Amino acid sequence: MQHSHHEERPILLLEVLQKLYAGILMQRLAPHWPPLNCQLGAVSGGQPIEALFAAQHMVALATVTNKDLLFVKLDIKGAFDNLRHASVAAFLARMPESACYEAMRLLTLLLDQKIQFSFLNTHWDIHSTNGTPQGGSHSAGLFARTLDHAIGTWTTDWEAAGHIPLYPPLWMLLFVDDILLCFNGWRQAAELLPTLGECLSELGLEINFAKSCLVIRDARHLSSSPAQPHNLELLRRFPWVHHTQYLRKSFGYHLDVDALHQQAIQSIFAAWGKLKPVLQKAH
Repeated sequence: MQHSHHEERPILLLEVLQKLYAGILMQRLAPHWPPLNCQLGAVSGGQPIEALFAAQHMVALATVTNKDLLFVKLDIKGAFDNLRHASVAAFLARMPESACYEAMRLLTLLLDQKIQFSFLNTHWDIHSTNGTPQGGSHSAGLFARTLDHAIGTWTTDWEAAGHIPLYPPLWMLLFVDDILLCFNGWRQAAELLPTLGECLSELGLEINFAKSCLVIRDARHLSSSPAQPHNLELLRRFPWVHHTQYLRKSFGYHLDVDALHQQAIQSIFAAWGKLKPVLQKAH
């Protein structure tokens, strides 16, 4: 096993044959996946720049229209490790009959996952009962689509109840397990955010409040609002900030525009530096 420098969860060193097998299954299932709702990561063509551009565009529109919007950045505790296998099974059960064999093989691979440990002369196995362990060629894509499908069901219920997204049809930006929600005010946030928590709980996931935050322009707008009939207790569990980091880039209100431009330029030069040897050889 090896550990990521940014996360405490382990990244498994899986057999190449297993990764190849899972990759083939994912490719054969690709034409049958249901349409995405808001997932931009771990899918074909998904890039962080798309989510970053959309996020900055939302803040820019809020600023020029002088709206007091609430952005909620959600971090999920050990997301890949805690996703319930029953949730994955329910998602794969939606595959058409022509894809049943591949879906069943992929689920069997997930259910039979064993993690082998060794320390000095001691060896032991642990049967994985939850999660899509990182390191597999199927892990990120299967997690991303399962989460997107579940969230899409809940946002459909929000709209059926009369709620309208501020930027139709998007209620949020979802990049694998990084979630950025946008609400038109504290009332909508106080009413809908608990139901999203219920959605995550059904999947076996939990919000990490220490790494999540509520991004607002002016805290006085919220603190002066009456707590009834809506409950603000859940919102108060989040740190309230003017700006934060989303996908490792600055996001929020009261930001230095020049600093944002400098970050963009640095990212472009870094990407160009990695691609330069390849492009030179390709003339």
